[in-house]
Amino acid sequence: MNSIFLYYCTKAGLDLAIVNTEKLERFASIPAQERELAENLLFSHPPKDVPADHSNAGLLRDVPADWRKQSKQQRAAVNQHYIAAIAEHFRTTKKRKKLARQTCRWMSGWRTTSSKVRETV
Repeated sequence: MNSIFLYYCTKAGLDLAIVNTEKLERFASIPAQERELAENLLFSHPPKDVPADHSNAGLLRDVPADWRKQSKQQRAAVNQHYIAAIAEHFRTTKKRKKLARQTCRWMSGWRTTSSKVRETV
């Protein structure tokens, strides 16, 4: 989020800031889906698809594209929508990475076990 915010600030004319960039990810290395989620939150873009059963469906359907024309309730609903989307994205990404690590550990353990069996035969 911070990397994307700073990227757009520099495009808008920011030429001096004190920032610890040690833990910031480079803008170009951020996956497109994550970049789009952050941009939608930063710029209060109206959501493209709102499920009918969404708690704020009424507010989210008729949101103006320009954030200055959005009511306070609409801006809050848009922000909540994208914060939930970002949280869900990283939750599922974390689960996928954990599953991949477990699979790698299992595969490496299987290879070690199978090589020991071959050595004894």
